[in-house]
Parts: sequence; structure tokens; C-alpha cells
Amino acid sequence: MNEALVAEGMSATVGAAVWEPRSAPADLPYRELFLALAEALPDAVFTKDLQGRYTFIIGFIGTELCRLPLPEDARRELLEALSDAREGTERMRLIVQSLQSLSRGDAVAPRPLALHEVLESALRMASGRMGGGVRVLRDHGEVPRVLGHGVQLAQVFTNLLVNAAQALPPGGGDIHLVTRRLGRSAAVVEVRDTGCGIPAEHLERIFEPFFTTKPVGEGTGLGLSLCHDIIRGLGGVMTVDSLVGEGSSFRVFLNVAELETEEARG
Repeated sequence: MNEALVAEGMSATVGAAVWEPRSAPADLPYRELFLALAEALPDAVFTKDLQGRYTFIIGFIGTELCRLPLPEDARRELLEALSDAREGTERMRLIVQSLQSLSRGDAVAPRPLALHEVLESALRMASGRMGGGVRVLRDHGEVPRVLGHGVQLAQVFTNLLVNAAQALPPGGGDIHLVTRRLGRSAAVVEVRDTGCGIPAEHLERIFEPFFTTKPVGEGTGLGLSLCHDIIRGLGGVMTVDSLVGEGSSFRVFLNVAELETEEARG
């Protein structure tokens, strides 16, 4: 990633504090805890055998639903719910695999992705956790495909969207979801809210593992840390700037896939 492009993109923003990534996942002081957590996750739960059985059950239920004398709208809603359940289970399996890979420092091969499709997937996953009164305002630019891992990126943006919603006042508010291309080699996604903002003393630690400002039992402090590590693992950069009482803006800079293809041809 061209760091100059990141600097160019950040220079156009207004904010108080900007947190820059400090170290790769392998250098984190809490890496042993990540490793212990990943080792504790039961691989057997996500075996192909169990996945196959789950797929069979979902398929069987779908077939039986089609046979029931239900109104067409009700049948369609139930089938959509089953499809969401199947997608959610598969994502859960892949997320656990990603967590284990991150903890061990395993490389995840990025591939070209349609960025806006990933964002729509993240919005679907986040919608049930964002509460009422929250509007997501899309401001999508012309962005080429980026290099990444679909499930990992969807998890990153889901986390950012949910956090943004939780920062809004009780009555809700607006979240701005912005995409732009930066120069030839990078694209940026911005998730911006107009919520409570992050105090400067917390901003410096916002990506540290197990650091959270949420009450006991409501946050593990792993979400943003894992997001940061995922983006770093994909060769990208994550930044944040915030002002107390005005809101926060998280930006994810990713490599453009087409540039790699052009260079390979040249």
C-alpha cells in the first residue's frame, strides 16, 4: 500500500486525534491470548460432517415449507430466513477459521472483490444489531475491485457499522458510508457517525486487544483489535479520528486489485 495515498486521503479530513497502526499482529503483546483463545475454539463444531448435516436439515425444512399451504409472502419470508441462517452459519465457520489464522500468524491469500457487494453483506449482518432510528447514508464512488478476503472484510465493516450505531444518541441518527478511489493503487471506505465521539486518552488505545470502554459484560475489547489485524494482514491500513461530542470516522484503506493485474501484464 502506498502510504502517500493514505496521507493524502487523511489530509482532506477534519478531526482531532488520528491513530496510526503501530505494529503487525505478530508483535502484539497479547498474541499469546489470541492463540489460547483460538486453540480453545472447537474445530469439531465446524467439521465438514456437521456442516453437511446442517445443510441437509436446512434443505429439508425448505422443501417442506414449499409443500405447506402458506401464503406466498409468508413462504418467501421463511425461505429468506432459512437462506440467511445458512449464510450466517457459513460465515461463523469462516470467522472462527480467520481468528485461528490471525492468532497463528497464518497468511490469508487475498483475491479480487467487489467492494460494494461486501459492504451490502455487512449491512445485512449489522441491520439486526443497529437499533431503531438509525439511517445508513450511502455515498459510493466509482471504486474498482479490491484485494481482500470477503468474509473477513464483511466482518470488519459489520463491526464498524454496529459500533457507529451504538455511538449514536438513544433516538438514533445517521451513519455515513463512503467509498472512494485514491490514486491508482488504493480505495478507501469511511464509516462516519455523529455520535458521542472518543476521548483522546481512549483513542490512543482503541485498537489494543481487550481494551473497551463498554460496561462489563457488554464488550470484550476484541472487535476493533481483530478488525485492525485483519486489515493489516491484507496489506491495508485502518485509521480513526474523532472529536468528543461530534462523532468518529473510521477509514479502511485497501489495495486495488486491477493495479496488480496491470503490473503482471506489463
